[in-house]
Amino acid sequence: VARAIFSSQLPIVSAVGHEVDVTIADFVADIRAATPSQAAEFVSNDLSEIVASIANLQQRLHSAMTGKMKQLNYQHQLVAGRLQQNHPQHRLEQQTQRVDQLTIQLQHAVHNRLHRSQQRHQSLAHRLQRVSPVHQVANAQQQSQSLAQRLTKAMDSQLQYQQQRFARVTGILNSVSPLATLSRGYSISFVGDKVVMDPQDVQSGDILKTKLANGEITSKVV
Repeated sequence: VARAIFSSQLPIVSAVGHEVDVTIADFVADIRAATPSQAAEFVSNDLSEIVASIANLQQRLHSAMTGKMKQLNYQHQLVAGRLQQNHPQHRLEQQTQRVDQLTIQLQHAVHNRLHRSQQRHQSLAHRLQRVSPVHQVANAQQQSQSLAQRLTKAMDSQLQYQQQRFARVTGILNSVSPLATLSRGYSISFVGDKVVMDPQDVQSGDILKTKLANGEITSKVV
């Protein structure tokens, strides 16, 4: 019996009770209690600690998700600000790819964190099954699943909002982009790096470069 107690993977409380002599089981058990009543008190204390640990994990998970969503929102605003200062199409495409990458990274991070949280909760649930009534375990699992569902729903809603917002910004930038103006048949002429705004800006012999939607034309002022 002593060898079986010593080799057990489960926590063992030795509480023979009302014995004059100390038993060998008292030496190999995880905890010795004088009576079965005292052993029940030890188990109840462990249950309270486990329940408190679950609540702490839930709070930490919620805080981590909130911080991650704020970080994504800040990065999106930063990207939008840079896009407003850089109208060329290739710059816009680069920032679009960056937003997509951040979205994918966020999805992976959230799913990984939720997966780790569920594993921790399952581990705690197994411990609760050893030392507590069945309804306590069911309650802890229900809270974990409810939290995971709420976080997933909030993440999907926030991602959808950010994508719609990014699409609106992209549409506005395209409508005022010089490239969009050129595509409607307009052109822009340069002398060197200076845009020609008035006929007086050029002189005879100047080399003009005229930017079109699909290329450019080089000409000489007569």
